[in-house]
Amino acid sequence: AKRIFMEIIEELDARYASADEKRLIASARINLVRYMGRHLSRTFDHAFVDLLSQRKNALKEMRRTFRQMAELDVPMFSSAPLYVFLGLLPFCARSPILDAMKNYKVKKWCH
Repeated sequence: AKRIFMEIIEELDARYASADEKRLIASARINLVRYMGRHLSRTFDHAFVDLLSQRKNALKEMRRTFRQMAELDVPMFSSAPLYVFLGLLPFCARSPILDAMKNYKVKKWCH
């Protein structure tokens, strides 16, 4: 999706010639990249919480997800190191920590 939006912006940039229009298109490009980065980062954050909530060994899937984030140039979020730590723990040990973290994040995401 990011590639498609960037192609549209490039097409608009080629179509318009005035300095004001170029400035607006440049602003749109910057804002789009920032928005998509935040959106993808939040989506991956939710995915990690869901992944850790399952009873399986999460580390293999987490490594694959981190690689996807790097490929998409998604900014790393502050709770990523905590997710790696939780992925090392067995489910019975990480579950109470994850529940407390979910409660905190739900309050944060809803406001």
